[in-house]
Amino acid sequence: MHGSNEPQVQTQPQTRKETEVWNACQTLWEEGVTIEQMTGLVIADRLQQLGYRRGSNTDIHRFKKTWVVAKQVGQLPEEPIKTANQLSSPIAIAVAKVETELSKQLKEKQTQIEQNAQEQIEHYQQLAQRATQGLEANQALLNDLQEQNRQLSVSNERFLEQLQTEREERASAVSKLEKLESYAHAYRKDNELHIQELLFAHQQTVDSLHDRMKTQSEQYSQRLAEANANYETQNKAHKTEIARTNNLLDELRHARIANEKHLMEAVNDKQQLAGEKQVMVDENSQLKEAKFSLESENQRLQSLLDEKEQQVKRLQAQLDGKGAEHAELCDLLVQQQVKLASCEEKMQGLQEKFMVWQAESGSAESEV
Repeated sequence: MHGSNEPQVQTQPQTRKETEVWNACQTLWEEGVTIEQMTGLVIADRLQQLGYRRGSNTDIHRFKKTWVVAKQVGQLPEEPIKTANQLSSPIAIAVAKVETELSKQLKEKQTQIEQNAQEQIEHYQQLAQRATQGLEANQALLNDLQEQNRQLSVSNERFLEQLQTEREERASAVSKLEKLESYAHAYRKDNELHIQELLFAHQQTVDSLHDRMKTQSEQYSQRLAEANANYETQNKAHKTEIARTNNLLDELRHARIANEKHLMEAVNDKQQLAGEKQVMVDENSQLKEAKFSLESENQRLQSLLDEKEQQVKRLQAQLDGKGAEHAELCDLLVQQQVKLASCEEKMQGLQEKFMVWQAESGSAESEV
């Protein structure tokens, strides 16, 4: 009578996905993997190894439970069969029904707690993987910024070499001007026309040098402006990535707090189950093992969180160092512009001296 009211145990999978999960669990079981070790991630990896799609975590845990029930793997030993005298008593029958129903409810509640804890652990592992990918992207962005800074340094060195060459050419022009002035004093009466031609050629040389220096200065200013714009763009992107990483770290902290809260609830449920039924001693030991696993995972997440915070601090320090190098480049450009202005002032002074000398030469000729 009672046997006809008991629920039928499912012995075959009902859907394609349930068949795939059963196959994955069966292969793991044959390889010596225990029920506790068959986590959602382990079963998902085995599904992919067998050529199946991963599916959702809810389906994996639900179909794993049906496989455990069908194969009677990891089940608690059945209670001894009651004697005829014990079952003949209405009180004994009622007590047996209550004990069976209570044991079933406790098992279902424990299974639900273990499933929720496993899903939380997998969620935290995914968050940690996302944080690692974000930090790898930050490292690649920082490498690109360093390469651009190196190229800017090479360009600055080339400009300095060109500037040095221009200085040498200018010094050579000044030397030629001095020689021309000495020649002009010796031959100004006999070779006035030749002197004018030489002065015109020298003026053209000076103007050409001035135009070349002005053009190169404008090109360098333009390259520096482009480098500044690129640096600002990279800096904003880097700060945005750091902010996103910080948000991810905050999510990890909240997840760790929620995990600790869930762990405390699991401990309280375990204590309540131990007080209601002595038969659940073995299941309580399993809860203790799950608690130890969660605590270990919390410690690992905490160490990972500390490591990510240290990496963010190091990236921030490197970014500050790049800002200092950029400021030094700007100061170097200002110094080059000051030197260029000084050269222009000296050239203007030479031109004024030449004009004074030309005026004096004209007045001397008129007097003669």
